Order: sequence, then C-alpha cells, then structure tokens
Amino acid sequence: MRRFLAVGGTVCGFLVFVLVDALHLRGGDFTTLRIAAYSTVVGILLYVLADLERQLAVQRARLADLDVVACTDPVTGVANRRQAVRVLDRHLDAAHRYDRPLAVAVLDLDRFKAVNDLHGHAFGDRVLVRVVEALQAELRSVDTLARWGGDELLVIAPETRLEDIERSADRWRRLVADLQISTGRDQPLTVSVGVTVRVPGDDVDTMVLRADHAMYRAKGAGRDHTVAR
Repeated sequence: MRRFLAVGGTVCGFLVFVLVDALHLRGGDFTTLRIAAYSTVVGILLYVLADLERQLAVQRARLADLDVVACTDPVTGVANRRQAVRVLDRHLDAAHRYDRPLAVAVLDLDRFKAVNDLHGHAFGDRVLVRVVEALQAELRSVDTLARWGGDELLVIAPETRLEDIERSADRWRRLVADLQISTGRDQPLTVSVGVTVRVPGDDVDTMVLRADHAMYRAKGAGRDHTVAR
C-alpha cells in the first residue's frame, strides 16, 4: 500500500508538472489545469481508498477465521478449553451480578482408553465425535459443550438449578450408553458425570474443580453415575 501511494503520488505530481509546464509555455488556461489536477488527485485517492477497504475486508475475514480456529477443538468441532473458560467466565460474571443460577457438568467417558487400545486412536476420535453429536442434539441453544481435555467434556448451562442439571446428566448417560459402542470388555461405552451449581465467590477454577471432583466420585461409585457436589 505504501509503495502504491508513493508511485501514485509521483505519477500524479509528474503529470501536473508536465501540464503546468506545457500550459505555461503556451499561455494556457490554469483554471482548466487545476480542474484536471484535482480530478486526477481525487481519482487516485478514491482508487486507493477502495483498495484499502478491500484489503481491510480480507484481513477482517482472515482474523475471524483465525478466531474460530483458536476457539474450536479440531477433532469434535465444539469449543476448546480456552473458549470454555472465556464462556464460563462471562456467564459467571452475569450470574454473580444478577444472582442467577448457573450449572456446569464434567463428563468423562468410561473405559475410553480401552476403545483406543482396541481400535486405535483414529477410531477413538470418531467415537468422541459421535458422543459429542449425540450430546449436542440434547442441549439447549444457550448451553455450551466444550472438550475440556482428552475424553473429558464440559457443559455450561446458564439459568439451570442443581435438580435440573442432575436430570440432564442422567439423560446424557443413557444417551451415551444407547450408542452401544464396544470397549472390548463386554460393556458398552458409558460416561460418568459430575455436576455443580454456582455459589457466591465462585470463579472458573473453583466451579470446574468442584464438578471434576464430583465426576471422580461418580467413577469411584462404579462408573456410569451422576454425582452432584
């Protein structure tokens, strides 16, 4: 762009210089010269502005694409951990400010390592996608599903009380079991879920940690359980 402006300015200046010199030698009309010069300058500026706007539009589109990539898990297509933290932090701020209910759930696939060991990681990724798609179909538009890490998923559910998130978690467990995905141990793939709701003073870390501890208690209870904390 700077090179274009420099070249355009040089060309414009040269043309005006030539016109001035020619009209001066011939006793020409300088009013005509000024109009021609102004028209040339305006034309160049309009072209430069149009080109600049086009380049800005391209850059905005690229930045938007980069933001989507930076916030999305590449395997499942849902929010990644970074985006989940941002979303939960925003919901927590609103829930604290207006004293509104907010729930989170941590879901961990039971015996998922056995699936990877039996069928390979590529198959494991496809299983994870199937589970995510099934869960997405059950969630509300205001809920956020994220891949928290490995085979662990996080659900952020605004305007949701403890009894509601518990009912939802039980429904999700049945949904995953009904997929009938073999773990190679004569048991279908299941999911353990830990749920919690916002309490005064919560931040992202304390809320997710509480749900995570509840999930491990569900694992300890024999897997395929929901535990609230």
